[in-house]
Formats: sequence, structure tokens, C-alpha cells
Amino acid sequence: MVARIKFTGTREIAAGLKRLDHKLQKKAIAPSLRKGLTLIKSDAIAGAPYRTGKLRSSIAIRKAKKKFQTRGSQIYSVGVLNKAWYYRFIEFGTSRASARPFLRPAFERNINKSINLTILTLRKKLGLKRA
Repeated sequence: MVARIKFTGTREIAAGLKRLDHKLQKKAIAPSLRKGLTLIKSDAIAGAPYRTGKLRSSIAIRKAKKKFQTRGSQIYSVGVLNKAWYYRFIEFGTSRASARPFLRPAFERNINKSINLTILTLRKKLGLKRA
């Protein structure tokens, strides 16, 4: 599942980011995105079925490869690492087993809180007052 989040109505953040050089932008954006995604990750871990612990320990926040990013963008996702490849059978079900989703519900429950936390953290890192 991919969700694109575009910040609108945040002129102060955009202006603050433009004033920063590229390295400082990374230092402000990446931690803010990671902090916001931590809410979704924690909820997904709590909702994942537990048998050996491999599935829960495989849920992670990852940065997209450079070939998927454009200049000035940073793409992060919450998902399951390849060592627990079978997660898709649990998440979506099979012809013999019903679905027991844990990633999608975690995303849906936490997306608004995640966005707000990301914006709040970014404002703090840029030294902007809360609107």
C-alpha cells in the first residue's frame, strides 16, 4: 500500500526548507518522516500475529532507493522485510486461509496522527512556531 502525502497550506515549512542547504534539509525531513511513521510501525507490530516473532521483527521503516526518488524528495515506507515474505498470505489471505490484515488497519488508524506528528516535528526542527 502506497500513500502519497503532499503538504499543502504549510508555506512556513516550505519557506524554511528553501532557506536550508541540502544537507540540513535531509537532517530536518528524514527524522520528521521517521518519527511520524513510527506510529504506524508500532501499531502494525502490535497487530501482527505472533508465532515465532519473525514477522513482528521484520516490520520496519525503510527509505526508498535513489532510483525511485526525485530531486528534493524523500520517500519512506513502513513494510515487512523480505525475511518474512509470507506476510502477504496473512495480510491478504489465500484460497485456504482468510485474511488477517495488520498493515492496512495500522495505516488507516494512524495516518492522520502520523501526518500531524511529522508536521509538528518538522516545524520544531526548522524553528518555526506552531500554527
